Amino acid sequence: KMILSDSIPLKINYSIIGTNTSKLVDVYPWNNFKKSLVENDYIRSNDNTNNFDFIKKYDDSIVFKKGIHKISDDIHISANSKVILNEGTTIDLLNNASIISKSPLFLKGTKKKPIKLISSDSTGQGIFLLKAKSKSVLNNVIFENLSAPNKNSWSLTGAVTFYESDVYISNCLFDNNINGDDFLNIVRSDFSITDSHFTNVNADAFDSDFSTGFMKEVVFDNIGNDGIDISGTKLKIENITMSKVGDKGISSGEKSDLIADRIEIYNSEIAICCKDNSTILIS
Repeated sequence: KMILSDSIPLKINYSIIGTNTSKLVDVYPWNNFKKSLVENDYIRSNDNTNNFDFIKKYDDSIVFKKGIHKISDDIHISANSKVILNEGTTIDLLNNASIISKSPLFLKGTKKKPIKLISSDSTGQGIFLLKAKSKSVLNNVIFENLSAPNKNSWSLTGAVTFYESDVYISNCLFDNNINGDDFLNIVRSDFSITDSHFTNVNADAFDSDFSTGFMKEVVFDNIGNDGIDISGTKLKIENITMSKVGDKGISSGEKSDLIADRIEIYNSEIAICCKDNSTILIS
């Protein structure tokens, strides 16, 4: 056991396997690991849906009652259920609140009565699906004024994230996110996105990592960074329109395969980018 003080500099020599070069770097002090970081791990928090009177539990489902619900505390939903929100329901995330669910979502709004997941005080930290065992369905849902979760030592890049959770998205609006690298991030999942709209996005609109998906009739407007950014993904897109994109309209990277048909991109810094051993077939 070695005890070091800040007055004694510590350095370490290292080399990368396959090279003949050795490098010397400083070692910076780090606080002792605290057991509470694991005990209070946000991802491992217990289901707390019983704390909310507008959430009703049934044998195989968790139902949010219709109405406008202002939420100032995080909602944690355990696995093995279906989370159901019906038309006309609004979830207003306040005070940095988030929703994390290990059960699939069934958000079935209508054109006249969409479901809304918003943040009226612009602090809401979005929604995270983690290893849901069956496909989520989102129809006529508005996501607005949301940010990526950032809870103590844990954070995500997307305001809306599906991790190993298949999802079908249709007729949805992703509007005016506040903070985060991505508005919608899908990781290691199968997905489809149809008849939807991304607008007023602060960075990337849609980011797919190591997934397989389909996208059709989707509009991207006023995007701060990339419109579509895929890594290690197989994606087919049709009838996509983009305007005012700050960086790349479509970026295919990290050995992705993209098939694109009928694409229109206006006022983008770079229309289409293919990199890192990826392929793109466009017609």
